[in-house]
Amino acid sequence: MVFKNVQAAFDPNLTEPYKKTLYPDQAKFKKEEARRFEILDAHWDVSVGTESLTPNP
Repeated sequence: MVFKNVQAAFDPNLTEPYKKTLYPDQAKFKKEEARRFEILDAHWDVSVGTESLTPNP
C-alpha cells in the first residue's frame, strides 16, 4: 500500500470501518485484545538479545 503522507498511513479512521466489518462484536473484540496484551505483559521476563545482521567473514 502506498499512502500520500505519514498522517494518512496512521489515520485511525482508515482502519475503523474494516475493524467493524471484521469484528462486529466490538465489546468482545476489545476484551480479547486486552487479554492478548495481558498475556504479552506476563512474559516481560523473557530475555531478548540482539543479533548482528552483518555476515561474519
